[in-house]
Amino acid sequence: MQEDGVNVQENYTYISDKKRAGRLGALNIFLSIIIVLLLIALIIFTTTITSIKVRGESMMPNLVDGDRLVLLKRGYTLEYGDIVVFHREQDEDAAVKRIIAKGGDVISFDKEALKWVRNGEYVEEDAYFNGEYSESYFSSMLFELQGNGLTIPEGHLFVLGDNRNMPGSYVSKDSHMYGSLSEDTVLGKVIHIIN
Repeated sequence: MQEDGVNVQENYTYISDKKRAGRLGALNIFLSIIIVLLLIALIIFTTTITSIKVRGESMMPNLVDGDRLVLLKRGYTLEYGDIVVFHREQDEDAAVKRIIAKGGDVISFDKEALKWVRNGEYVEEDAYFNGEYSESYFSSMLFELQGNGLTIPEGHLFVLGDNRNMPGSYVSKDSHMYGSLSEDTVLGKVIHIIN
């Protein structure tokens, strides 16, 4: 090309087709990996972890109305003191309670000491329960629990609400009233509390 009588050579910067294809291929691989990771995270979140909102006062003061619970739905082991969410046959709503006894345990209540007895030893509840009981709590208690005790069948749990001193006639609807529940009704184990 000539400008004002002077030959000017034009230089172009370009990316070869091989380089362009290599960069586009790397970008496609990167985006594919991101999409796969997002899909895996979505699958894990929807099948393994969920959340539920607390309604009611039966777990106060440890859980209050409006708290959000993060549940592990699979791959957990249940231990004494764990909080679980389960589907109660009597209600449409899920319930939140604490595990006091498991399959094979014998559970009873010592009314003089005001303590639960599991397999002949007092249940240590100081970390989550203040030790006060309302009179209405005892009137709703299963007869076996105030005597020799109740043997929990294998694959079942004995669960209680933390708030056992509610005023009036309202008491936590838990195993002290209806006995053990099947582990099959457990929706998940609480792994985190969001206040």
